[in-house]
Amino acid sequence: MTNPAPGAIFYFDTSALVKRYVSETGSPWVVGLCSPPTGNTIATARLTKAEAAAAFASKHRSGGLSQEDYVKALQDLAHDFAHQYLLVE
Repeated sequence: MTNPAPGAIFYFDTSALVKRYVSETGSPWVVGLCSPPTGNTIATARLTKAEAAAAFASKHRSGGLSQEDYVKALQDLAHDFAHQYLLVE
């Protein structure tokens, strides 16, 4: 993957956004794009919040996410939806 121009706008679907909160292939790239110093804007659909929460719950039920990490992922997701993402309908 190439490095985007600073201050770019990225649209993240649920599968991309989950990588910010749960370690998966591609997580370091997504975390880097979301880093405030980049000046990037992350856009996502309002529905993505519910879909990401469901993905976290599924990972937790299957044993891939501890209770502590599950709760932290939900808290971080709620915070970022309230303060960071550009939401689209």
